[in-house]
Amino acid sequence: MENIAINNVTETEDSVKEINEPSIIKDFFKDEKEQNVKELAELFGQSETELKKEFGSFKAKKIYKKLNYFIDNGCKLKKELISCLETAVKNEFYGVTIFKTALPIAKSVLSKTNVKIRVLINYPLGEEDYNTVKFSLKQAVKNGADEIAVMLSSFTYKNCDLSETIKQVKKLLKIAKKKKLIIVLDSANLSRTDIEKILSALISLGVRSIMIANAKSTIDRDLLDDAIKVCADKIFLELKDGVLLAEQAISSLVSGVDFLTTEFAPEIVNDLSAKISTFESGCKPLDKTDKE
Repeated sequence: MENIAINNVTETEDSVKEINEPSIIKDFFKDEKEQNVKELAELFGQSETELKKEFGSFKAKKIYKKLNYFIDNGCKLKKELISCLETAVKNEFYGVTIFKTALPIAKSVLSKTNVKIRVLINYPLGEEDYNTVKFSLKQAVKNGADEIAVMLSSFTYKNCDLSETIKQVKKLLKIAKKKKLIIVLDSANLSRTDIEKILSALISLGVRSIMIANAKSTIDRDLLDDAIKVCADKIFLELKDGVLLAEQAISSLVSGVDFLTTEFAPEIVNDLSAKISTFESGCKPLDKTDKE
C-alpha cells in the first residue's frame, strides 16, 4: 500500500511538472491575459472554460489548415484509403498527398470539400527517367489533381551543370500550366550549400512552392534553417517529415515553414487535442465531430 501511495504521488508530481514546463504549445494557445478571458466570458454569457475551449479550437484549426496528410496508397486497400481521405475532411486539413493511382478515388471522396488533392511524382528516389516524369505530370494535370509535387533528381543536380536542372524545371512549369507545382528536394543527398544554391535558382525561375524532404532520415535542422532564410517572403516552403507530435509540428510552422506534409497528420491532431485539454482544465479533447 505504501508503494502504491508513493507511485501515485510520483505520477501526480510528473503531471504537474509537465503542465508547468515551458512549452511551445502553451505559448501558442494560452491567453496570458486572464482578465480579458473573464471579461469576454461575462460579455457573451459563457463560462471561462467554454470560452477557452472555443479559443483553443479556433487556433487548433489554424494548425490543421497547415497540414497536408501524406497517404501512401501503395500499401492500402481501397477501404483504408477512403477512410484516410474522410479523416482529412473531418479534421479540415489543407490537403492530402497521394500517388497518381489514387487520384480517381480521391476526387470522388473529396469533390465537394475544401481539401486539396496533391499528386506526388518521382518519389521517393527522384531518379525516374525525365520523360516518365513529364508524362506523369501531364496525366496528373489532365486527370484533375489540384496540385502536383515533383521530386528533382539529386544525381542530375550534383553531376550536371545547374543549367540542366533549370531547363527541366522550366519544362515542368510549362506542363503544369496553372496548376500549383511543388518542387521537392531530397536533402539527404544535398549539402547546405547545394540547397541554398538550388533554392535561389528555383526562386528566380518563378517556382511558387518548394518542399524539403529527406528520403533516408530526419531533416537536418541547420539545413532547414538555411532554407527558411532563403525562402522567407519569396516563396512557399513546405516540409515533408515524419513529424508525430504536436510540439514538433507547431515548432516547424512557427519557425517559418508554411506547410507540413506528414503521414502522421491524424496523430498530430490527437496529440494536440489531448495537450490543449490538459492546459485548459475542464476542457474535453477537441473533437472535430462536435458541433461548434
